[in-house]
Amino acid sequence: MIFFLPCILLIGLSLLVAGIMRIQKRSRAKRYITLFSEAFSKTGDIKQTMVQVASCYRKRKKERKALEAGIYYLEHSLLRDYASALSYIYDVFDSSKLNRAIDKCHRQAIQSVQNQRRMLLAPPQK
Repeated sequence: MIFFLPCILLIGLSLLVAGIMRIQKRSRAKRYITLFSEAFSKTGDIKQTMVQVASCYRKRKKERKALEAGIYYLEHSLLRDYASALSYIYDVFDSSKLNRAIDKCHRQAIQSVQNQRRMLLAPPQK
């Protein structure tokens, strides 16, 4: 009986820590979505949004490193597509539910940029 008590306490403690970590990840994801949405509504440009959101995080935070990797991708890759540049952040949250919410936010921004470009390229209406 005495042997089982530490095991039970250890299991309970590990479940508590796992729950706290899940809550922290969820709040970090919500913060990222809020920062990204607000910055995009101000700038209207995905790269500037990524720069602005990255500046909101400390240098050693995973979110900032992922955004900086995405910015580097936009500046140096051959394709320079927004979807790939924004996909670096998914590794930070590694939860399908959180990544779906982030992906929805990113898709809306990409769609907005595509619509802006279509309007610029469209011939004037008579």
